[in-house]
Order: sequence, then C-alpha cells, then structure tokens
Amino acid sequence: SVWNVLQNGQAPDVSGQAGGSTDPFTEYFRCTFDSASSQAGIVQFLEFEDTYPLRGQTVSLSADLWGTNITTLRMAVVVWTSTADSLTSDVVGTWGAGNPTLATNWAYIGTPAAITITSTRARYTVNNLLVPTNANNIAVFIWTDAEEASGDLWNVARVQLERGPVATEFVARSYSQELLSINRFALPIGRVTGSRFLGGRADVTNVAFFGFKLPVEMVIVPSITLNNGS
Repeated sequence: SVWNVLQNGQAPDVSGQAGGSTDPFTEYFRCTFDSASSQAGIVQFLEFEDTYPLRGQTVSLSADLWGTNITTLRMAVVVWTSTADSLTSDVVGTWGAGNPTLATNWAYIGTPAAITITSTRARYTVNNLLVPTNANNIAVFIWTDAEEASGDLWNVARVQLERGPVATEFVARSYSQELLSINRFALPIGRVTGSRFLGGRADVTNVAFFGFKLPVEMVIVPSITLNNGS
C-alpha cells in the first residue's frame, strides 16, 4: 500500500504512471534517473501483526517489471529482528553493485539474484523464501543492482507477497481494502467526513474544536498537520 523510495544520493524522479487501456491495472510505479551513477529501490514493510503468522513459513514474491536502458533488477524479502514496529525505514546501509549492504538489524532472506528485464512488461518471481522464527517485521525490497545513467528508467506493477513455496497468479485487492490498508499509515484530510471546518470566537482569540473518528486504527499515533490554521 505504501512504498518508501530509497536512493544513493542522486535523487531520481519517481511517479505513478497511468496504465494502458489493456493493462490489468490503472497505475504503476516509475523511477527515472536524472543523473549519472544512480541507484534506487523501493521498500514496503509488513507490521508485526502481519509478520508474526509468517514466522517459520515459506513465502514467495512476484512482480511485473520492465524498463528502458536497464537490463537487471533485483527483488528480495528482508527481515527485521530488532524491536517490532520500531524499524529503520532506510533498509540500505551502503549502496553497491549487486546486493547492497543492509542497515543494522536488517538481513536478506536468501541471496538475491539478478533478474534480467526488458522494455516489455513481464512477470518475475522469487520463490521459496523461509521466514526466520525471530522475524519481527519483514519487508519487500526491489532495486537497481548497478549504477545507472541519466534517462534510464524502471517500472514496477502488481507486487505480491504470499505464503507458499511458489508464487501464484496475482490477485488484486478491492479498492475498499486497499484504501483501508493505506489509512493504517496516512489519512488525507479530504477523506474524513466533517474534517473541513470553519470556526472561531467573537473575541480576539481564534479557537475551534472539532473531532472525527478514524476509519481504521493507525499503526502509530498520527501527527496532524493543519492547513490555513489561521
């Protein structure tokens, strides 16, 4: 639902691209490099509540991948063994060719291998990954395994992590399921009924009180940003 973009300091352009009329999705992720010697990746985390049932189980990962002037990508499941849900969001300690050195308390499950991609969208899998029994969080990590030049780009769609030794056909979640999953991490103000308000007092103090109910329990206590607070 929510992806973090990681990069080696070259700040690539990332965007959501509209899918084609025959694609089985409405939007996909694109990363375009605008400087030389660039590397980047995306990572998405599973909460402890979702990781715990996978301890000691095999999982498989699949995704649609394609690009321009990029010949290989890599994707992996990585594991966090420190305090549950208190993970570092940048899983990379040091970028480099092949598999980057991961940050403290992160480790690869297995040894990720290069995946040869083309300019045509295709589905790729990484199968039979054993989740360690001390995993407190796991994450999906997809990245460029070599430094790329300005103008090179790569695309990702329909990522699926599932239990089992072999990846199966992609099954999309409903729009309502996807929205609730996103709301666990962020809640755009326009989606909360009654959250737009105008209020004040007759004296010199401008004060307004309002409340709303979150549609789902959030992962952590949220921070709230007020726009036009005056």
